[in-house]
Amino acid sequence: VNLFYRSLTTGDSQGIETIFSSAPAKQVSEVMEAGGRIDTWDKCLEPGARPEGMKVAGADATILSETEAFTTVVEFPRTSGML
Repeated sequence: VNLFYRSLTTGDSQGIETIFSSAPAKQVSEVMEAGGRIDTWDKCLEPGARPEGMKVAGADATILSETEAFTTVVEFPRTSGML
């Protein structure tokens, strides 16, 4: 969780790439088939697009297997007034 949010808020594409798999996922495929789209990490990490200054708290992870896990976290964007 820490690596993800540090990479997300600083625009570290190498950090993001070490976390995410490019293997197809059923849930993502269903959204794509329904007309959704996937923005590339390069676009999401651009200055002005990424959530710079965001803080997180209460991170929790549930690991189901070597290939499947879920995390929850409370996000405090810089503009939330909660920082």
